[in-house]
This record gives sequence, C-alpha cells and structure tokens, in this order.
Amino acid sequence: MRIVYVRSEYFMNKVIVTGRISTNLELKTFGESKVVNFGLAIKEKETLFVDCTAWNKTAEMLCKYTSKGASVLIEGKLDKNKYVNKNGNSVERMFILVEKIEFLSFKNQGAQDE
Repeated sequence: MRIVYVRSEYFMNKVIVTGRISTNLELKTFGESKVVNFGLAIKEKETLFVDCTAWNKTAEMLCKYTSKGASVLIEGKLDKNKYVNKNGNSVERMFILVEKIEFLSFKNQGAQDE
C-alpha cells in the first residue's frame, strides 16, 4: 500500500486498494436501497483484512459478477459507524465505503488467478 501526502487547504478522504474478497457476498435490501457488506484481504508484508460496504448498483454488480476469492480494485472513502453492542458498550467500526469497483477476476475465477 502506498500512502501519498497531498498538501491542501482541504482534506481528502480517498482510498484505492486491490485485494481479494474474503467473505461470501449477501445482497440485502433496505426499502428501495440495496447493500452488501464484505471483507477485503489486502496482501502486503502480511495480509490486512478490511471491511467494505457497497450500495445499490455497485452492490448488485459485486454480487452478480464476483464471489469470495475474486480479485478487485476498490475506490472509495473511509467511513465509520458508531453503535452500542448487546453488552451496552459503545463501538466504532471503520470501513471503506465503496464508490467504484474494477473487477480483476470474475465468479469462479478467483482461486485460479494466482
């Protein structure tokens, strides 16, 4: 992963990573919106596991054309959720909110592309 420093008066929240989908994809519907939450394994010196969330058309495309093990390029931004778990503890979850995706392998091709 390469980190680029941009000097600006404005803050930039942009993430671009490649990796393999590390969880099974399950498209969920909330009213008229669709969402998929998934893990992404990013190979560096050691493998990093990052949570990702995609909405609507991006979520539908992910579920239609990829599956666990598929290689993808993700472009998005960091976001976080705050919630109280069942034990009453406050929890923050940071994840990548997917804005764009590029398929580097497709369904049933993920494990073959080593």
